[in-house]
Order: sequence, then structure tokens, then C-alpha cells
Amino acid sequence: MNEIHQRVAEDIPVLTVCDREGDFYEFFSNAADLGENFLIRLVQNRMVDDGKKIFHELHQSPVAGSMVVRMGRNPKEHIPARNVKMDYHYKEVVVHCPKRRTEKHIREKLVLTAIYVHESGKKGTEWFLLTTVRVKNEKDIEKLIQCYAHRWKIERFHFILKSGCK
Repeated sequence: MNEIHQRVAEDIPVLTVCDREGDFYEFFSNAADLGENFLIRLVQNRMVDDGKKIFHELHQSPVAGSMVVRMGRNPKEHIPARNVKMDYHYKEVVVHCPKRRTEKHIREKLVLTAIYVHESGKKGTEWFLLTTVRVKNEKDIEKLIQCYAHRWKIERFHFILKSGCK
């Protein structure tokens, strides 16, 4: 993230989108220090300010809206590309630095927006996302969800470059 911050002009907005490999607090803190925005899929069920776990908090929050997300095909499971109706919930949360991290340069806590996205009315695709983007309304949430959904296209492009083009 430091390299991107140094190379991109200040007037160009940057949103770093990561899958579960980006779910580590040091990354969150570094982004906040640089004033950069991120959107990350959570793997860890983090503790939030009220002493509860973030996944539980999002499950208990009311559905804020629904939208259709275009899902790419999944060749491993033989699932074709399709449009999926997704419900979403969101909530501002305070995430604390893990107790195991004692470095002075890491922020003690961060105010972030947590988003829970899942297929409407059935078990299926679900994402727990965390972002630094300040959300004003449901349109902001829907833009973030679409950004995350586009991440798959970029991953596929990189796969083709690495494996097909060597």
C-alpha cells in the first residue's frame, strides 16, 4: 500500500480491494495512517467495541437493502455465470488492535464500516466485508459490493497472465 500511495497522485481516489488474505490489523492501521481506503473480505470474526463478535453483530442487524450481483462462472463446481439477488446489512464498528500486537506504530482502534452480503432467502454465497469508506446511504454500500464482485474478474485476468502468458 505504501508504494501505491507514493506513486498515485493525491487527487486520484484509490480503493484497495482484497480477499481474505488482506484481513490483518496491521494492514488496516497502515491504510488509516496513509489516509487510504480499503475494502476487505473478513476471515476473522473480530471483536468489536461492544464486546461482541462482528459476524454476530451483522447477523443480528436488519437487512438494509437488496441488489442483484452478477456472479461469474465457477468452473470447479460447474456453476454457470448468473445474476444473484443479494441482501445486505451494514453497521459502523470499532475494531481494536489484537492484544498480541504491541508495536507502538499500530493504531489502538479503528472506526470502520462492516458489511454482510448474502444470497436472498437461501444458503449460498455470503461475504463479510470491512471498509474505511464512510458510508452515507445504501447507494454507497451497493457501490462497494459491486467493487468487491469485480475483484473476481481481476483475479481471473491475473491468472491468465501468469498461467497462459507465462
